[in-house]
Amino acid sequence: MAVTIVNRDPASEDPVEVRLRDAVFAGQARVTTVTADSSPGRRPSPDVEGATVQEGFETGKGDVIVVSVPPGSFTVIESAIVGTR
Repeated sequence: MAVTIVNRDPASEDPVEVRLRDAVFAGQARVTTVTADSSPGRRPSPDVEGATVQEGFETGKGDVIVVSVPPGSFTVIESAIVGTR
């Protein structure tokens, strides 16, 4: 399963809770977040925006996983799930 989360708020980091229906998370979930580059001096050219990619893992607890998403970010949560019915 994959879930995409967009945090359009430019200033607030927010916790996001994903709750499954009729399934549970199986093991760790891969979390990939893309944000604007915080160092404008590293841009390849003045008209090109840079990006920062952060990768990590979160462990779901049963049917729930909570991920903190940074301001102005695009986050993907990827995890195996197991049906409970």
